[in-house]
Amino acid sequence: MIKPDTSGSAFPISLPGWGDNGAFGLTKREYIAIKAMQAQIEHYGCSDGFEILAKQSYEIADEMLRSNHGG
Repeated sequence: MIKPDTSGSAFPISLPGWGDNGAFGLTKREYIAIKAMQAQIEHYGCSDGFEILAKQSYEIADEMLRSNHGG
């Protein structure tokens, strides 16, 4: 089961007439996972497959958010 992403917006914006929703764009968790995946591919390549790489990237993001270094 995939846990709900409650990390908030990585780049919140407010649109006139829409209230201060800040709900557009990537979440912090998604943004950190993308950056982690990019770094892993650049450094190690992707010999284990993208499914494993994606899982590892989200684990990195979750740990960063848990330790409050991600936001």
